[in-house]
Amino acid sequence: MVRDDKIRLYNVDTGELITELNDNKNGTLVGLYLEPENKKSLISCSINGEIAFWKIDAHVIFEKKV
Repeated sequence: MVRDDKIRLYNVDTGELITELNDNKNGTLVGLYLEPENKKSLISCSINGEIAFWKIDAHVIFEKKV
């Protein structure tokens, strides 16, 4: 879920907030993609064209592209 330009990860069973991924300093988030084969990777894109590749388990961006 995205709110206030932060990606929020929730436990789908309990609804509990697990963490917020907040390294989006360059524009409003417009899309998210969860890798279907590797559920530990998330891709986000912002309105300015930046694409960020996240390691969900480490809560960090490991690559950015514009």
